[in-house]
This record gives sequence, C-alpha cells and structure tokens, in this order.
Amino acid sequence: MQRPPVPSALMSHPAQLAPSTAHRDDLTSSLGNSGPAAAALTVEAATVPLFNQEYQPPQIVQGAVTNLVFTVDNSANAITVGSLGFTANLPAGLTVAGGGARSVIGMNASSSCGGTVTATPGASSASFAGGSIAPGTTCAVSVPLTSTSVGTPGTVSATLTSSVGSVAASAPTTPLVVVVNPDGNVTFVQNSDDDGTFTFASTAASLNTSITTSGGTGSVGPLDVPGGELTPSRKRGLRALATQR
Repeated sequence: MQRPPVPSALMSHPAQLAPSTAHRDDLTSSLGNSGPAAAALTVEAATVPLFNQEYQPPQIVQGAVTNLVFTVDNSANAITVGSLGFTANLPAGLTVAGGGARSVIGMNASSSCGGTVTATPGASSASFAGGSIAPGTTCAVSVPLTSTSVGTPGTVSATLTSSVGSVAASAPTTPLVVVVNPDGNVTFVQNSDDDGTFTFASTAASLNTSITTSGGTGSVGPLDVPGGELTPSRKRGLRALATQR
C-alpha cells in the first residue's frame, strides 16, 4: 500500500514534522500501562591524581646518593590528565646530587610522565613541568639527592598542579636517614722537578693509582678511602698528600 503524499508545506520545513502517533513515552502491555520512563546521566568530574614521594634507598652514608621518586597515580580516572608540574623545595642539608666524585651511574633526574625535569647539581630545589599521564596508569619523576649531614632531613615540600587541580605530595612512608660515613676520600698531589708518571700503591687496591705531572705538578682524586688503617708506599717521590675524612 502506498503512503499518502506529504503536504508540500511540510516538505519545505522537515523540522516541523510531528512525531508519529505510534510513539509512546511509556510501556503498554496486557497487564496495563507502565507509566513514563525516565533516565538520568550523571558525569562526575575527574579527580586529581594521587601524588606521593619515596626515597630509594631510604638510608645513605654521608655524601652518598638517593633517588627521591615522585609517583603520579591516575588509576581512578578514565581521562588523560595533562599540564603536570611541581617544584620540590629541599630542606637544609639536602641538595641535588650530580657532578661530583660520588655521582652514581643510573642516578640521574628522569621522568616517565613526559615533560622536563630541572635538577641542577648542588641546588636546593628541583622542578618538573609539561607532563601528562594516561587514564588508569601511574608514572614517576625521579631526582637524585645527597647530604653530608648525619640524621633525618626535614620534609621535602612539593605540590602537583595539573589540568584537573592540584594536590600536595604525601610524606614518604620511610623518611631518609643519613648515617656516618665510615670511609673517607683522599686526593694525591704530586710536585716534581721532572715531569713524569708517578705511581701510588696501597693495601687498599682501590687506591692503587698513578699521577702524570705537567709543569711540575699533577693530582688525582678524590678517591674513596675504605675505613681502617692503610699502609701506603710510593715511587718516584710522592711529594704531597691531602686527605679528607
């Protein structure tokens, strides 16, 4: 059966077409009418990712290096959170490590959150900017730190800012403890009338080294010195020895 033609007035204004009379807002059945159906959608705002910090390792000797790892946890969100950033202000006695004799391979500032980490050796603060984190994931920013002060440094303060808000870092589960270094370090300085290579031997194999002088002087160090008594020997006249314990 063919449908009757649609009036030309309605053809020129299709938005004016009335809904079909067969359309209902409720359910009818042999048992009766269900009444109007209703549905509501609630969209909750994304929460700020969790932000915590931990020392790895949580105990070091004076002058050694620990990584302070800031973890961003976006497990509760179904969206990517961007514009991640923070500044970590270090307490007295704690500084950014790097560039010295005790620098440790692999202990460099890093980020799995993208962005840029700024951590200048010797500085009392470090910063991170321009990061992002995918939904349902975690990422971390790591900063190498060092201290020569025995004891437990104060709190590192840092507040994470993001596209969904900000949150202060929680305190580490285990605080950093700096213990007395039973070892020391030594720098050897060779002064000579005749340039050449001068060797130094010790009961500590780590101190077996040599110095090549130029212009009447040369040096090597600082070298880590293990604790205990050492018996040094020298060849070709080691003239000067500077030791720091």
